[in-house]
Amino acid sequence: MDNMYRPAGGADPQDSRSNEQFRAAPPGPSGPAPQRPGAQQPPSLQQHYARDRRHAMRWSIGLTLARKALTIWGIEVSHESVACAIENAELNGIANAAFFAGEVGRSLEALRERAGEPDVVVVDPPRAGLSAKIVRRIIEAGPSRIVYVSCNPTTLAPNAAQLVEAGYELKRVSPVDMFPQTPHIECVAVLDRR
Repeated sequence: MDNMYRPAGGADPQDSRSNEQFRAAPPGPSGPAPQRPGAQQPPSLQQHYARDRRHAMRWSIGLTLARKALTIWGIEVSHESVACAIENAELNGIANAAFFAGEVGRSLEALRERAGEPDVVVVDPPRAGLSAKIVRRIIEAGPSRIVYVSCNPTTLAPNAAQLVEAGYELKRVSPVDMFPQTPHIECVAVLDRR
C-alpha cells in the first residue's frame, strides 16, 4: 500500500446527513458532478457546490457503514480524499476505519495480506467503471457480497457480467435519480457469491 492514514485532527463540517457530519474535499479525479442544462446559478458556485457534495458522498458510504461493521478499510487514489475521510471519521467519532491512498489494484492485494479476506466489498468507481485488474482483485478477495455504486449504468453492466461469470449472482439493481432533469443516473447493485 502506498500510504495508510488513520483518523486525526479536527474538521470544519460543511455537510450533514442523518446525524452524521461530512466535510467535503476538493474535487477528485472523477471531475465535477453532472449539471442541469441551462442552470441559472453562476457556474463557479454551482460547480463547486456539486463537486464538493459529490466528493463528500464518496466517503459517507463507508463511514455510514462503519457503525455496523467490525472494520472499514477505504482505498482511494486521491490523497486529498483520504485526508477528508480521516477528518470525517474523527468528526463523527468513528474509530474502526482506516484509509489508504494508492492505486486500488495494487493496494487491495496488500490490504488483503494485512487485514484478511473481506466479508463485503463496496465499490464506487468513476464513470469509466472498474478496470479488469480491479475486478480480478475483487474476485480474488472472494467477498460474500459486493455492493456496486455506479454513476454510469453502461459501465456497471460489463463489470456486473464479469462478476456473474466469476460466481456472483446479481440480486438487485436500484436506480437512483440524484441529478433530476439531467441524463445522469446512479445505480446501486448488490451481488452475492453463489
